[in-house]
Amino acid sequence: MGSIDVVAVPTLIYKKGRHLFNQKLDIVFYDVTTFYFDSEVENPGHLRQKGFSKDGKIGKTQIVLGLLIDKYKQPVGYQIFEGNTFEGHTLKVALQDLKNKYKIENVIVVADRGMLCQSNIELVVTELGLCYIFGERLKAMPKGAQDIFLDLEKYDQQWSYDKNGVQVSLQYYTAYYEERKVICTYSEKRARKDRHDRQQRVDKAKQLLKNPSQLNRKARYHYLTKKEKNTFQLNEEKIKRDELFDGLLAISTNVETLSEIEVLNQYKHLFHIEHSFRTMKSILEVRPMFHWTDKRIRGHICMCFISLTMLTNIQLRLNKAGHYWSEKHILRTLDKMQISHIQQDDQSYYMRSKCTDEQQTLSKIFKLKKVSPLTHKSLTIR
Repeated sequence: MGSIDVVAVPTLIYKKGRHLFNQKLDIVFYDVTTFYFDSEVENPGHLRQKGFSKDGKIGKTQIVLGLLIDKYKQPVGYQIFEGNTFEGHTLKVALQDLKNKYKIENVIVVADRGMLCQSNIELVVTELGLCYIFGERLKAMPKGAQDIFLDLEKYDQQWSYDKNGVQVSLQYYTAYYEERKVICTYSEKRARKDRHDRQQRVDKAKQLLKNPSQLNRKARYHYLTKKEKNTFQLNEEKIKRDELFDGLLAISTNVETLSEIEVLNQYKHLFHIEHSFRTMKSILEVRPMFHWTDKRIRGHICMCFISLTMLTNIQLRLNKAGHYWSEKHILRTLDKMQISHIQQDDQSYYMRSKCTDEQQTLSKIFKLKKVSPLTHKSLTIR
């Protein structure tokens, strides 16, 4: 069997998708995650490095994966980075590769606030000539700019959307900051969650005050301020300041052809890429990885990308036919479609497993030829 060109795989899949599914690339969603190894041994100069783990696996080596998907959750491309790479530095490589391989012209790039920095904005707008919708770092703005968005009396415009069957109502306010449009949303449901999360960190801080030796590198994450060596106190000022941001989420864009509602509608689809990461990690079981060389690591990720693409396309075609199956349901159905090899005397047979209603649905949608319950080995199963 010939070797597979892992670099060319995403491009080949995309071109096939355009042909089969009328795939139009007018908006791409980008995010990064980490995949850890069952090892703490770094490989200097190679992909497997220690870094900030999105899985909370402190001390484990890892890689960083950047993934691009379209508005239908179909994978478009991916990039693998060394495990100690800062996520904001991955966007340049991913987008330049996207533009070179797919010859795109007018695409809106959607990403979370981890990608928001001046260099990335200049890359998207000036170098690549694209549009963007990025999560905004509201807390990183100067206080004067923050105060514009902290006045909730300005939030008189309503926007509602349905996410996974749950109706979500938001208020929003729009202003310009540093030549970009900032749309800041407020949700009472999100505010309740922010208050709950903050209280948990405050409670954790009070517990850790009793054992400050654990806080030399984590104090700022628990609302604690270091006074002297191994002496900390609760930062009441920071707690009160953070209360002002409860329920707020800001989005920046340079797209003037879309209304605020249209921009918000595009940004809310960013959860699709988070769902793709969860699928890779839980359903496809990408990690932990047990490979040691870069070649094997790239091959492993390539196969997982192919699997994700196939699973996503199966789900999309089922959805179009009115069957809204989860990834787990699809895999369970496929797993039951089995053929057993039976040897009886000097004769060999292939026996098909019982065909369920779900399997018949799959066979009909994908136009699979019917397999006989029992077939002699001398006959070809088609």
